[in-house]
Amino acid sequence: PVTMGDEPEEWEVDYIVQAEKRHKGLYYKVKWAGCPESSNTWEPARHLEHASSKVEEFNRFCREQGLPVL
Repeated sequence: PVTMGDEPEEWEVDYIVQAEKRHKGLYYKVKWAGCPESSNTWEPARHLEHASSKVEEFNRFCREQGLPVL
C-alpha cells in the first residue's frame, strides 16, 4: 500500500484483468502490485480514479484485440 500523509492508504494497481457491467455500474477486476493473483479483487470504477492510466491501458488492449470496451 501507498500512504499519502494523513490520507488512507492506497494500493497500487498493477494492471486491469477484466471489466464487467453490473446493475450498480462498471467494475474492474484488479491485479494489485506486489500481490499474488489470488488477491485480485473486483472494484467499482469510482475506486480507480487514481489509476486512470491503467484503465486506459486496459481499454487500449481491448480495442487492439477487437474486444468490446465498456
